[in-house]
Amino acid sequence: MADLSGLSANAHPFIPELYCECRQLFEKFANGLREEGCLRTLAKSIDVALLLELYSTFLTWGEKLKVDYPAETEGSLNYKLRHRRASREMTEDLLNGLKTLFRKAVDHLNVLNESVQFLIDVEKAAGGEEGKFRMPGLREIGPLFTALRRGVKVTVAIFSIQRQLELLFKAHKLPRDERDEMEMYEAYLTPYLDQVVEMVRQWRHEALAEKDLKCDKAPGSDSVDDIMWFCKRLALANMKRKMEFPKQTDPLFLPQSDIIEIDHSSMTDWERVQEWMLREPLSASKRLQSVHPYVCTFKDCPTAGLYYSEQGSWKGHEEVKHRMVYVCHKCPGVTTRSREMVKAHLLTHCTGNRVDSAKEIEANLRFCYRSEDMNTSDKKDTCLICLKESPLPDLYKHLAGHMEEITRLVLPSCETDYKGTCIFCRKEFPREGLANHVVSHLDGTAISS
Repeated sequence: MADLSGLSANAHPFIPELYCECRQLFEKFANGLREEGCLRTLAKSIDVALLLELYSTFLTWGEKLKVDYPAETEGSLNYKLRHRRASREMTEDLLNGLKTLFRKAVDHLNVLNESVQFLIDVEKAAGGEEGKFRMPGLREIGPLFTALRRGVKVTVAIFSIQRQLELLFKAHKLPRDERDEMEMYEAYLTPYLDQVVEMVRQWRHEALAEKDLKCDKAPGSDSVDDIMWFCKRLALANMKRKMEFPKQTDPLFLPQSDIIEIDHSSMTDWERVQEWMLREPLSASKRLQSVHPYVCTFKDCPTAGLYYSEQGSWKGHEEVKHRMVYVCHKCPGVTTRSREMVKAHLLTHCTGNRVDSAKEIEANLRFCYRSEDMNTSDKKDTCLICLKESPLPDLYKHLAGHMEEITRLVLPSCETDYKGTCIFCRKEFPREGLANHVVSHLDGTAISS
């Protein structure tokens, strides 16, 4: 266990707390994986050695917060966490995301183990022979499907945790100031910026031409001067994606016909399907998610260099960092972004004659802290790209669509007209219908010709 008590007084206290919470959840998750239900369901899907390696690296990372370099050494992780707001907030973002992933994984694991334990108990009560297949009864179908669904979710959670930890481990090596990055890559940014500006101008021209659009720009105007900073941010993201995403020769990006054939003769039907699914190229949505298409839309965000693979993570960042307010639970009219102001209000107006403990005050502060769209149901905002006004939930989906289109500019196009081959009849089908066709062979409904 990493001892973080030696951090100096000017250290931000939230980082060690988040680290300790993540470490405890990591231990809980690892212990849950050792239970019989999980071992039976996920034995072939989980790389235990990888998890142990990640856990060891995570502990080492925590140790570096205390003793690796003195706080006065500029460029060290310790220095950035203590003295640079951008690095500190990025680390908080990553640790918060990691904590959320661990909590979800632990919840899925608990349900999985409970469901499988129920099936084990029923099997023992029925007196079935060990290792002999028995059709599940009506009581077992629900828990069986629950275990299978949760098993998939646990496997996906492990992959997400691995990606989040990798981002955390290399976070201190990345340039954090957006202006520094712009200057560093200025010579290479122009072609990407031209692509982004062209798309944004087209969207803006189409949107502003609508008669019912309310804005201070003339219909048909396509100037992007007001959001050139955001165009540059999107262009920088595309340039980095082009440098970092997997090569087009990666099996995940290739059609099935380009991968070496494997002999299926000795496999059962389900083993063949499992092997086929692993060899399938990534779907368009997964490929898009793998290059983190979403960026913060607030101009002065100190962690603008952090990109998001899921809309929920991106929206969560903006809600927590840019759209959170304190609303007094007793005086709804009292709303502020300042923690100190609402704390003073609670102490002065809402405690009466009694004196609340520090823990009670902290609990009240957490209760008062909420995102803007939670307490203002009709809250609207304007898309900074096309200037359309929408309620916040719709606005995030709308903005996500813009950013996904821009991200596709740098994705390889090998799946545009992709067709896959059925492993049973060797016929070609479009991606949308291939999975259903394979399942039809398994349940006996496939039409032979």
